[in-house]
This record gives sequence, C-alpha cells and structure tokens, in this order.
Amino acid sequence: MAIKIKNGLYKGPLTTVDAVVLKKVELLETKEKIAEKIAKDKEADKKMKELIATRVNIELGPVCDSAICGACKRVVQGLATAIEKGIGDKDKTTLVDVADSFCKEREFQIQYGKLVNDMCITMTTQQIYKAILLQPFEKEVDYDWVSVYVSSVRSQCDICHDTCIFNFQFMSSITPTIVLQDQEFDFSPSGMRKKTQDVCGGKSGVGACQPQEFEPVGYAENEEQLGWTSHCFVCRKIAQYMEQEVVLYSKVTETKGNEIVRDVCSKLYLNEDDMKLCDEITHITPLSRENLAWLIYQHRIDIDDKKKRGLSFPEAACSTVKLCPIWIDSASAKEIKEDSEFVAVFS
Repeated sequence: MAIKIKNGLYKGPLTTVDAVVLKKVELLETKEKIAEKIAKDKEADKKMKELIATRVNIELGPVCDSAICGACKRVVQGLATAIEKGIGDKDKTTLVDVADSFCKEREFQIQYGKLVNDMCITMTTQQIYKAILLQPFEKEVDYDWVSVYVSSVRSQCDICHDTCIFNFQFMSSITPTIVLQDQEFDFSPSGMRKKTQDVCGGKSGVGACQPQEFEPVGYAENEEQLGWTSHCFVCRKIAQYMEQEVVLYSKVTETKGNEIVRDVCSKLYLNEDDMKLCDEITHITPLSRENLAWLIYQHRIDIDDKKKRGLSFPEAACSTVKLCPIWIDSASAKEIKEDSEFVAVFS
C-alpha cells in the first residue's frame, strides 16, 4: 500500500483501494476546514452583534443641519422646475412671476413636507433671500445690467431732486423684467449643481449648507476610513444624500424610494471616476440598486415611527449591500478574532 509522506504526496503507485481511501481522507479534511470556518464566522457575527448592541441607540434620521441644507436644495430645484414650465405658460411671463408663485402651487405644497414649504416661503418673500435665490438664474440672462442700474439710479436722483441717496435696500430692490420666453436657462445636472451651490452655500448664498456638501469624495481621515474601498466611500456619500432627501417629502412610497436612488448621482458632487462608481451602484448593479431603494423606503417608515438604532443609515445601508464593513475599533477587532479562533479550536 502507498505511504503518505510529509508534503501531502503519496509514494508509490495508487491501488484502487488507496484511491478510495485518499478521496475519503481529503473529503474529511475539507469538511473539517469548512466546519472550522463556519464556527469562526458564527462567533465573529455573534461578537459583532454584541458590540453593536453596546452602542448608544440614536434616533434615526439626518441631523438638523443636513435637513435644512436639503430643504434649500429642494427650493432651488423647485424654482428651476417652475421656470422650465413657465417658459410655456403665458400667465407667467417673467422670472419674478415664477418666483412669487411656485411655492404656492398645489403640486409643490403636497409633494414636500413642512420644512421645505417653510423654507420656500422664507426664500421667496424676504427680499435679501429672494435676490440670492434668483441670482444664479439671472446670471444666465442676456441682459444689460449696467444700463438697468444706471437708469434706476438716475430715476432715484430725480426723485430726490438731484440728491443721490444710495442704500443697500434700494439697490437690492431693483428687479429687471426678465421675459422667460426670450431666455435659455441651463437645467443640466451640472448646471443645477452650480446653482444650488451658489444659493445654498456659505460663500455667496444663504449659508444653509456646509462646505463639504459641495466637495467631492475625500480620503481616509480616521481609523475607520482606512479600511474603506472607493466603492465604500461613494456608497457612504450616496447613503448620506438619500437620508437627507427622504425626510423632505410629505410621504415616501416604494416608487419614491426608487426615484431617490435613480436620481442621486446627478445631485452629488463627484469626480469622473467616482461618478462611474455611483452609476454602477445605483444603475448597473440591480441588487444594490433595489436594496438601497427598499432600505431608504423602510428608513423613512422607521424615522416616522421615531425608532432608534445603534447604526446610522449610511453604516447599515452600505454594509447591507456589501460595499462597506461595519467598523469596530482595533482592540475589539482583535478580541473578536481571538474569540473566534478559540471557539474554532474547541468546537
């Protein structure tokens, strides 16, 4: 009979009996390895759940600042949609006509919740905010702005009997009549991202959004992010936007969840490579797209029910679609590994 040597080979020719015995031995070794791996995985999963359970449960939903930023973005988008429709509406011939009325449209009021509706009224009734809201659209207008201001100042001088009194309130109240049907506006995704930043950002806008809202995906900034892949970075960005978006609507159906996932990439500030990854996650890969749509729909239900969890939505969503690991600190990770190895040895 052939003899097994140290390197796993068999010395001498194999008889039929030897081949059967060898096959059984190899099968047994394979089963042992699989059993060991299953035991390790089970113990690791158990330990992970225990660690997650020790986290402080927080109420689900975006932080207040994020929701306010999202509301501002919706107002800008709402105005753009109204302008696009207004181009073919004879009753709304000017930019100001649209700005004064779109917040009161039934479709807008029903679609969004109180936060967006309140934001819209504020930004279209308070003159300083209204001027900021209209500015990026007015920039695209082929208009002789110098003549408008010179003419307005001269009329002011005449009223004051040649004594020119300049003040900010007067200058900001100068609103030229811009006929919609004579203009071409940029409603492309990149054009709308620029307008949103101009209106909602802190530099030239109303300051509703933090600077990082308009920045591309960055690099690892802490221990958790050191283990992230590019897919993970992009997935987290997607999930953060989805959570910001889902609370703005008056109600969210499964169809609306699908729409949020479908449109998310066009709303994010991503470089070319990350935009491809975003498209892959939300369009090309059916499983991740469908999972994200279902998760954001269910998340809105949990928010309305004021549920609490130990994991944030970006953590839970991106781990569910297998694009990000659930982060645990180094000490806990070592403890999980040691425990799982101990269980595997004695199982």
